[in-house]
Amino acid sequence: MSVYSEEPGDATAAREARYAEREKEWASRPNDKGMSRWTVVVGGIALFASAIAIGGVLRLPGSFSSAAASGSGRSNSTLFYHPVNQLAVSRWPDGSIHLDAKIGERPVKFVVDPGVATVVLSPEDARAAGLLEGQLEYSGGMRTSSGEIRIAPVNVQQLVMGSLTLFDVQAAVAEEPIPNSVLGMSFLKRFPGYELEADRLVLHW
Repeated sequence: MSVYSEEPGDATAAREARYAEREKEWASRPNDKGMSRWTVVVGGIALFASAIAIGGVLRLPGSFSSAAASGSGRSNSTLFYHPVNQLAVSRWPDGSIHLDAKIGERPVKFVVDPGVATVVLSPEDARAAGLLEGQLEYSGGMRTSSGEIRIAPVNVQQLVMGSLTLFDVQAAVAEEPIPNSVLGMSFLKRFPGYELEADRLVLHW
């Protein structure tokens, strides 16, 4: 059952009069309506631009860069390159630290000794790496377990240890035979950080 009631005639007439007055008011203000439309349009453009800016700065989900996704580990330094930023080498039972390297594709076995100032190559290793082809000037000295020996400065263009490469390494060649070629303090200082622990050497960059 539905109930229907009509408004009194006076109320209906008053309502219609109010509608008519509002229509006249809006008809007499065309600029306001135009301004309202422009406000909506400009506001929409500003909102869209803000969304783009936020997406670029904050990198919303799904917008991360391809460089970050590639997982590249290349160092910013021009001195060396390695896909990770740490190299750990265990000590031998006698406490010494050995590193296998290459100079000019020639394998060289080094001992790490921070008590030695520079990188020192034995005459045999220097000859195999092609560093004795020119005339060397033995103007420096190095103290070993068997006494003082003379050394000559040389430049090693590339010193490769696995996938780690050092460029333009200042080194020296011993005039007399020595048990091992040595990576001294100048080698360790090529890295931003290193740790000589009880059981290993850790290089950081």
